[in-house]
Amino acid sequence: MPRFRTRDAHPEELLPVRRELERRAGSALPDWERFAAGAQLCSGAAGKELPTYEHDSPGIHIITSGLLKATVTMTTGRPRIVSFPRAGDIVAGLAFLSAAAAVPTLPDDGTEAPCHGDGKLTALVPTTALRFDAAMTLELAERHRAWSTLAIRLLAELILLRTLRLNDHLALTAEERYLKVLRDESPLVRRISQRDLALYLGVTPEALSRIASRSRDRRRLAVDAD
Repeated sequence: MPRFRTRDAHPEELLPVRRELERRAGSALPDWERFAAGAQLCSGAAGKELPTYEHDSPGIHIITSGLLKATVTMTTGRPRIVSFPRAGDIVAGLAFLSAAAAVPTLPDDGTEAPCHGDGKLTALVPTTALRFDAAMTLELAERHRAWSTLAIRLLAELILLRTLRLNDHLALTAEERYLKVLRDESPLVRRISQRDLALYLGVTPEALSRIASRSRDRRRLAVDAD
């Protein structure tokens, strides 16, 4: 699959990201120049893939515009969309997360391959992202409290989002998940295909069609009853 184009990021392209990261950290981020030195701007049209592991090391991506889908392959061989990263979201592969937690999830076999379980990130519309070096991020987090605070808060956000999504799949039926997505993420639903929505909900497109039809019938009956 064709991949995103990359080039060195310009200083003015990093200013909004710096302001946002310092807002999340709650203070100025020291040694910002070191963090920004290797920053790259990644851009791709719809259908292009944004790799989270390249240049011999995992990276951290901050989505600056557009919309992607993160797809994993289940043990059954079927694809499953786990999230739709969009502007403002931070994307990090499992290789970075395992390094941050000092957990060896990657086999030490000398290969330079993505961590098993990483999702494939595909642009749904023209998308841009800023890529930062993961190793430098970890080094700064070890040296400065502000960077450490930022890392903890970002990891907490990621864990919370994944926990809430897992809870939805364990506690809600497919129809309840569908209604929840319509209620909470209606702008997203308008931007994605029915097939992608089905893969996100964990159902087939045919099952989604039946669920949507039942939902419309119930809403119509509720209106008639009023």
